Amino acid sequence: MYYYLLSLLLALPLLVTWSYRGGSIPGQQSWGFLGKSRPLCLLGTPLFLTLSMSMVLYNLNLYSVILLLVGSVMFFGAQTMGWGRQMDLGKNERPDDEMGWQIRDVFFKEKSSYWRDLTGLYMRMGLFLVPAALWYFINPWMALPCLTLFLFSPVIWVLEDKWFYKKGINPVDVAPFGGKIGHSWVEFYIGVMLVVSTVVTNTMIYM
Repeated sequence: MYYYLLSLLLALPLLVTWSYRGGSIPGQQSWGFLGKSRPLCLLGTPLFLTLSMSMVLYNLNLYSVILLLVGSVMFFGAQTMGWGRQMDLGKNERPDDEMGWQIRDVFFKEKSSYWRDLTGLYMRMGLFLVPAALWYFINPWMALPCLTLFLFSPVIWVLEDKWFYKKGINPVDVAPFGGKIGHSWVEFYIGVMLVVSTVVTNTMIYM
């Protein structure tokens, strides 16, 4: 029970690590190295995600430890390219030059559109399927946080576009907790999603 409770405590920082990754915590840029170091910002989410899940893993062998660590490195790497103009979901007319644009050219004639950008978001989030696959072989439930990122993160961008931008509202003006945790509506709720999926994962492994 002690390790299970510790796993839940270690999952809580995930509420803000995704916003930290994006540099959108209020005042973050004034933190100096802590706020501006790109590698350090990218480290937060895989670090706490891995630590949290590892608390409920018992009798890990060398093979599992290697998968756990390599999966963490792959998660770190999956964050590095950023999301660019695809977050605008067709509102940015600049031609799509993000990762995989050549593949999208096969299916979309226009260089910028809602559906093209949404497809790009799913392709981009698909990088998290690599750590999901690695962690699956330690325990199938460990794939859940990464699968959640892949399946539902683009949906949060869609909701932001529908609820705010299409109504002429700036999401920054309605940021959770008055923007005290993160200026980005999307990043905050991706953090919520990570916390919930990690808690579910740890609970199912513990049971």
